[in-house]
Amino acid sequence: MPDVKSTRTDLNVSRRLRRMLKASGLPRIGKAHSLRMRFVQVTHALLILQGDCTYHKIIRAMRELLDGWMPTEEHHSEVGGYQHRLLNVVDDIHTEIEQMAGSEWVGFI
Repeated sequence: MPDVKSTRTDLNVSRRLRRMLKASGLPRIGKAHSLRMRFVQVTHALLILQGDCTYHKIIRAMRELLDGWMPTEEHHSEVGGYQHRLLNVVDDIHTEIEQMAGSEWVGFI
């Protein structure tokens, strides 16, 4: 019998990622926190559009969110550092959402 957590596609990604962030102990104020919340929102939107809100995708998103985090960069971004990388990831997700939406609209017209 497959693991129910891993096969569900209707999980609330935002809620689960926010819980994981809270449990991680990362600061919940500042520029980096705002960027993390943007990541959570766009990741949730992308997974909903893909119909793929699974537990494994949430864990992968959390790993992406924590990758390269350093306390020294929490309030000051460095080129190539945590905030810079996370901003690029958010931009990439936005692009992917736009491409998905664009391809759906082409077929609709």
